[in-house]
Amino acid sequence: MTTHEKLIQSIKDRCLEFGDFTLSSGKKSNFYIDLRRLMFSAGVSDVVCELEWHLRHVPFDAIGGPALGAVPIIGAFLHNASFDRPLLRGFAVRSEKKDHGANDLVVGSVKKNDRVVIVEDVATTGGSLLRAVDAVQALGCRVAAAVAVLDRQEGAAEALLRRDTPFLALTTIRDIIPPEQLTELVSA
Repeated sequence: MTTHEKLIQSIKDRCLEFGDFTLSSGKKSNFYIDLRRLMFSAGVSDVVCELEWHLRHVPFDAIGGPALGAVPIIGAFLHNASFDRPLLRGFAVRSEKKDHGANDLVVGSVKKNDRVVIVEDVATTGGSLLRAVDAVQALGCRVAAAVAVLDRQEGAAEALLRRDTPFLALTTIRDIIPPEQLTELVSA
């Protein structure tokens, strides 16, 4: 079984739920994929292997993304990278500024003119990724790519494309739920 196949199977087995859910985008859904179950476990190693493979030709100085979903991915990625890319840095983008400390929206080690990769666990409309893009661009960074572990294929890719941000997904909803079942779920 390839790493990609293991990742898909882990998502199916550990993260997929059926029921009535409201997503962070505000959209209603008959299914939910809680990738935090995978991200906060040893299963994150499969995600990192896939991410390393997809980013092997993308030059970047720092990797980060929206807190909370991206944080375990960033940590695991940086741990793996420490052997061959010890200068790679990481950051997280808060959903809002805190009223204490440095009052920063972006925390970690990122600076002006960095080429950055932004990662997210699940992308639906792309809102969280776009907020992260805006936050690092406000610091003077250039976004080399935005990456979702899973793309629900509900507009994220198109939203990022409209912003000239390269987007890739390690998996899509069609990898997790067969198309005929997905059609039934969406129309229900």
